[in-house]
Amino acid sequence: MTPEAAATTYTNWELFWYLGGFLLWGAAYVVILFKIHKFKYVEIPAFAVCGNITWEFLWGFYWKVEMFGQTLQWFYRLGALLDVVILIALFCYGAKQVTTPEIKRYFAPFVVASLVGWTAFYLGFVGQGYDLPLGSNSAYVVNVVMSILYTLLVLRANDVAPFSYSIGWLKGVGTAMVTVFVFLNYPDNHFVQIMGVMAGLLDGLYLYVLWTRKRAAARQEAPARAASLGDVPVPA
Repeated sequence: MTPEAAATTYTNWELFWYLGGFLLWGAAYVVILFKIHKFKYVEIPAFAVCGNITWEFLWGFYWKVEMFGQTLQWFYRLGALLDVVILIALFCYGAKQVTTPEIKRYFAPFVVASLVGWTAFYLGFVGQGYDLPLGSNSAYVVNVVMSILYTLLVLRANDVAPFSYSIGWLKGVGTAMVTVFVFLNYPDNHFVQIMGVMAGLLDGLYLYVLWTRKRAAARQEAPARAASLGDVPVPA
């Protein structure tokens, strides 16, 4: 276990951007859980779910962080608990993300292996001193991976109804707020700044791709709706 991060004093403006970003991510989790209940489909790519939950458990319960007392630590812990519910749903419905029969058959072992792999990655990454006191570097690694996989998932999905603009905007704006904090607090750390910008661009790309897919789906459904309305007798 690495030494505990030293307590750092943050300005109110920095607290606003960082904690506000995590609040938006929390709201995204709530919407994700609602959508899972409605569609029986997990919108977050499976590999990213595993990266999220392992990151939040390690930074919430294993490594100590300080921001506004233990406020941030509890944000991480609450995020981890919400991710537990998403992980359970992933075991129940996550195979719907997969079209290859061989992978679908071994989906549960794939999830377990991903959890182990992400945990080993974070332990090595932080243990070698590559991360920042709040876990920002490793958080952006999983964020960039998630944004790429989100776009690929929505591109190959047969039905885009389970995918939500609100989740895309909440996680995108939430990450953007954290990126503002990164530029304020780490003005000389170009690695984390570049990762933040990459995440923002990928989130924007995802929203654009989702918009094009939903628009195409609406155009395909329009003739069917018009035909069904034409079959309804019009009152005299």
